[in-house]
Amino acid sequence: MKKTFNIAGSCHPNEHYMLPTQERCQGVLQLIEQKQYFVIHAARQSGKTTLLLELARQLIE
Repeated sequence: MKKTFNIAGSCHPNEHYMLPTQERCQGVLQLIEQKQYFVIHAARQSGKTTLLLELARQLIE
């Protein structure tokens, strides 16, 4: 399947063009390990849901 640009909902790397989320998760993972609070705040369609889904996947593994 050809990749497309997603403008609604979370992105899936095998279906959509997207920036890698691993680099963005690093700081958040450290905060979780330290049992600290954090806020995900950004403009619409900037990758908040995709980031949280990737974070959840990393925590489950």
